Amino acid sequence: MLFIQFTQNFLQTRSATIANAILDRLLHHSHIISIKGPSYRLKSKVEYFSSSSNVSS
Repeated sequence: MLFIQFTQNFLQTRSATIANAILDRLLHHSHIISIKGPSYRLKSKVEYFSSSSNVSS
């Protein structure tokens, strides 16, 4: 989830100030690494569900 999406989702129930404060505290000493490419987690789920649907057929 992108940070702007987090803020927008958080705004549905809370204020933008609180969302910004939370992100500021979480990201203060962190390094943000943008990873592009296929998701191994998603690949595993797709393989799992395609193999389990073949077994039940």
